[in-house]
Amino acid sequence: MTANILYSVDLHRVGYMRGRRFRGSLLGHRALIDKLTLDQELRGHTGCVNRLCWNDTGTKLASVSDDCKCILWDVNRHTHVEISTGHERNIFGVAFIPESNDSWIVTGAMDYQVRLHKVSPDGGYNCELYSHHRDRVKDVKTTSQEPNLFWSAAEDGTLRQYDVRASSVNEGGVLVNLHGNGGADAIEFKAIDLNPARPWYLAAACSDPLARVFDRRMLKLLANKTPECVWQFAVEDSTNDLLFNTHATYVKFSGTGHQLLANFHANAAYLFDLDRPEEPQLRFSNMLGPVEASKVDGLYPREIGSFGTEFQGCYPRRRFHFVNRRTYTEREREENTKTYISAHGSISMSKECLSESIEDCCKAIDMLGQGTSVLSEVCRLRILRGNLYLKRRWMGDLLLALFDSQLVEASEEGLSEDNLLLRLKSLQLLDRYQEACDLCSEFSDLFHKNKDLSKMRKAINSQLKKNSNVGGEDDDEMESSQGQDEHSSDEGKDSEVHSSNASMECDNDGRATEDGEQEDAAGAGRSSAHKDDQRSRRPRACDPKRFRQRYLGHSNVQTDIKECTFIGQDDQYVVGGSDDGNAFIWDRKTGKLLRILHADQDIVNCCQANPHEFVLATSGIEDHVRLWRPNGRIGLNAIQCSLAVLQTCA
Repeated sequence: MTANILYSVDLHRVGYMRGRRFRGSLLGHRALIDKLTLDQELRGHTGCVNRLCWNDTGTKLASVSDDCKCILWDVNRHTHVEISTGHERNIFGVAFIPESNDSWIVTGAMDYQVRLHKVSPDGGYNCELYSHHRDRVKDVKTTSQEPNLFWSAAEDGTLRQYDVRASSVNEGGVLVNLHGNGGADAIEFKAIDLNPARPWYLAAACSDPLARVFDRRMLKLLANKTPECVWQFAVEDSTNDLLFNTHATYVKFSGTGHQLLANFHANAAYLFDLDRPEEPQLRFSNMLGPVEASKVDGLYPREIGSFGTEFQGCYPRRRFHFVNRRTYTEREREENTKTYISAHGSISMSKECLSESIEDCCKAIDMLGQGTSVLSEVCRLRILRGNLYLKRRWMGDLLLALFDSQLVEASEEGLSEDNLLLRLKSLQLLDRYQEACDLCSEFSDLFHKNKDLSKMRKAINSQLKKNSNVGGEDDDEMESSQGQDEHSSDEGKDSEVHSSNASMECDNDGRATEDGEQEDAAGAGRSSAHKDDQRSRRPRACDPKRFRQRYLGHSNVQTDIKECTFIGQDDQYVVGGSDDGNAFIWDRKTGKLLRILHADQDIVNCCQANPHEFVLATSGIEDHVRLWRPNGRIGLNAIQCSLAVLQTCA
């Protein structure tokens, strides 16, 4: 992305960039992230602000709090209206009813109640009460495609659908019941979201390790059984002791509806693809690098086209006066990479500098680009980065290593011995021994030539036999069922159930079976068998073709209302709250940490982006809401960034 907003304006002036593309380049420009500053503090609550919601036009913001009040803020006129909701406990959910002139607002609270508030312009007020839930209501949602409906999700494990045209006494049919199949495990809803492009898809964050996506066309009201998901995602990390305590605290669909962002308790935020493209093309970066603008941008030459020649070909009768920006050839990029690596020394595999080595690999890959002449070098760097991920073992690093292997295999290099070894190591550490065994069978001819591969295959076969003795025949049935689900996902039909490899090995009600525990041997072998049984029930990592990115650095432990959402006209960035009182902003594609905003004295729970402007609203434990906007002041970092880019273009 270019370093100057005026550059995008020039492209618009000559007709190269128009309409939504031009608007997206402005409202998602990298420079706006650097210029985000505190614009307003909205004061009016007397308790923690638990949820925020913008209206469809982005002119009003609704906030709810522990003080049982709902406040409607007109952010442009600097006025607000307070609504005494009638709730008796903390309010956790708020949403505008579409096409109601922003006068109908729905709220859900800790008192098990959902209320529909109707505020007329003349000051009149009416409230409808829905008291169907049996536990705390954690979220309410609406969608502009169906303005007469709204949904609520509660900790009683039910997701209910309401129609504003019907009586509140008879409304509130159960759309999803996570307890419908019985069982002792109490799965709770934490948050929900509806797909803006395909509103029949409904995502749910629950109290177990799975983030679920349901198809409302396949659901019935007053459901007695737990319905099947069309997708379910979990993060897998065999090194994480808190894995069984992790759960999604928030889910958010992208604006196009093709991706799902999930923020996991005691873990990180992850981005998943719903449409599963055939050949993923992504770059990864070390997430915890310096966040100064001067160090984020301008670190290395980027490819900038020579637009004078390009536009002259498109518009032969026009004269253009663009600054002649340099184009880096593939050979120059390769030389730049070698120079960069030699300047920083050889990439080290020592434990003390794993993060720095990963960062070096990322920058070298970015320099080389996607040219065919440097393909082998890019693949080598990706394999090296994958092994660095395996050695560092941060949360999600195993998935990134597996994805690097997937990228190398998708290239012309294919599955080489080094890449195969990386893939097997990743699968082994993720406890996916059956997939590793299948991979060994598929490429058996390579194992005779490589001692490391032969040793790895023996270890995988040994562990697979050990797992089969613990899990019994049930594991085979689960694998078979999972394979059938994967096959059905390739049919491409919205009405069919799509199940990624992120699904848990579980029975029909979504809970792990207990057969393995019944087969535990008495005595000294019991604890070992029980441990292996637990490892076999870990949530399965998502298919690498669905996994897109991990966003790391924030802390999500203290509260279960920790939001993570997109910002930018085309969802170019991801923002999430943290227990340290900061809001973290990452690049959506690369996962690189770009900015940290100090947004609360204690904990930041809520982050909501304005749908039409580059404005961010945050709230948390403090009793007020903060609005962040870009300003026109040029700071030192912005000057350094501009100079760095000018030097690379000289």
